[in-house]
Amino acid sequence: ISSCRELREPAFTERTLTERFKWKGTLPSCLPAVLQVMEREGSIRKLSEFEAAQSGDWLRWGLGVVARPLSWAWQSYFSARKYDGVYVITSLVKELADAVITEQLKGVQYKSTDRVMKYSEFQQLCQRIAPPESVSVLECYMQSQRLVVKERTKSGLEVVKFASIEEKMVHSVSTVDIGIVCIKETVKSLSEQVASLQQERERLMENVKEKLRLKNKQAALYCLKRVKRAEANLSRREGALDNVQTLLTQIQTAETDAMVLKALKGGTQALKFLRESEGLTLDNVESVMEELQEVVQEGEEVTNIISGNVFPGEEGEETEAELEKELALLVESQGDRYD
Repeated sequence: ISSCRELREPAFTERTLTERFKWKGTLPSCLPAVLQVMEREGSIRKLSEFEAAQSGDWLRWGLGVVARPLSWAWQSYFSARKYDGVYVITSLVKELADAVITEQLKGVQYKSTDRVMKYSEFQQLCQRIAPPESVSVLECYMQSQRLVVKERTKSGLEVVKFASIEEKMVHSVSTVDIGIVCIKETVKSLSEQVASLQQERERLMENVKEKLRLKNKQAALYCLKRVKRAEANLSRREGALDNVQTLLTQIQTAETDAMVLKALKGGTQALKFLRESEGLTLDNVESVMEELQEVVQEGEEVTNIISGNVFPGEEGEETEAELEKELALLVESQGDRYD
């Protein structure tokens, strides 16, 4: 299993495994028995059984494995028959499938357009994770777990759709999904045509310059006409490409707008709940502010009372007239210093 994990090969044959573990020209004689023990334990499975199980009967297979007698492994050890079937490491299939999902999510910016692709693109994605011969095994597992779903249109177009992070499982390819794949393919085709026409125009312009350099006016005129036709075709293709790209952008923008609207709606409900639960209503706020104003005014009155003259006419206290008289004497004694 470690060897297959290192090579990212979820499927193998007894023959290839025998060659892999050959030591100094000697083949491992006990390998068939080891494989049977691993099959008994459920670590590996025959490809035919694996494919049948992915059709929807994992539970029955699991119960069948448990129901086998323990002596089965030992009996098979002594009567190890040699067969060169294809085996699948179920745990490694799951690991590689998860890696494919992770790789696919890296390119997802818009769920509405980036979760669907052509089957050939899906194969290329899987081949970045596992060898080409293992793609069918990964596809079988991912479809059985509803991580992806594949559908073939009447026109022969094969479309693959991935499950979203929120849904975890995908159920079907819709007409909208097929339309989006067609739009993306149209964008790709028109982009290639535009690039080709641009190269043709440049090449024809070089021909015009070359004919003029050779003073071949007639040939230069003919090449110039071809340049004009190429430019006309280029203009039409660029216009079509712009229209299709605009349509794709509008689909993606609609998804973003829907997300924003959903976020605003959720935020509004949360704010409303918070205000109601915390008593942040208009009546409560006005009541609290009025109460606060009354408390502040009462505090000012208390302060004024406390700071006032509590003992008026106390013995020894000088009157204001006497203070004025003393101040005048001080001014007079200072003379010009206050002039």
